[in-house]
Amino acid sequence: MSKTARQSAKRKATIYNGLGIFFLILQLSAYMGELRNPESMNMSGGMLTGYILGISLFLYVALIFFYLSHKTKKRAKSIVSEEDLEVIGQND
Repeated sequence: MSKTARQSAKRKATIYNGLGIFFLILQLSAYMGELRNPESMNMSGGMLTGYILGISLFLYVALIFFYLSHKTKKRAKSIVSEEDLEVIGQND
């Protein structure tokens, strides 16, 4: 049985959600490591800004994957497959 476009879009959205959760967990573990090692915050202004942006990289990647998942779920809802159109006229 071949996959419909809706099924493949839902599968892709599930994969994006899983990757988003994975990167979010990585970000939380990076924050926990930061709380255990507070000496790294004793930096000058420019280095501190770069450090904060760098440590938040996993959060940015997770947000991108969650956005892609949301977009793919919306696309999956709007897909009308041929099977759906065939069922409309049948009264079993």
